[in-house]
Amino acid sequence: LSISRMKFTFLILFSSLVLVSHATQQTVGVRGTLFCGNKPLAHAEVKLWDLDIWTDPDDQLATVRTDRYGNFVIYGTEDEIFTFDPVVKIIYSCDNKNVFGLEKINDQCSLRLDMGVMNMEPSVKGEQTKCF
Repeated sequence: LSISRMKFTFLILFSSLVLVSHATQQTVGVRGTLFCGNKPLAHAEVKLWDLDIWTDPDDQLATVRTDRYGNFVIYGTEDEIFTFDPVVKIIYSCDNKNVFGLEKINDQCSLRLDMGVMNMEPSVKGEQTKCF
């Protein structure tokens, strides 16, 4: 290898180490209660993700299921160089036989977020569930 190419390679490796050393550990916790109409939404799958940019793939931080009362608590920790963009994804079935929906809730939160009580049943005219 030429001297200039070795310098370039060293610069890239050194820059990568500096970026990694500046990564900060960030933790987020989310809790809430899910309903389908007036019934608790039991056994819905709740996933906590960190959406990333560029070539860094999104990270799934944790997965839980709601209890029989529709309650959930989920926590996740991530070492992040850039912004921490936590997203809650809820996979559920609500009055749709074998049709599952996905609900995304974005929030720039630092430690804890209480989503409160959410009715997952589409009830507003024009409101839709993203089905897959």
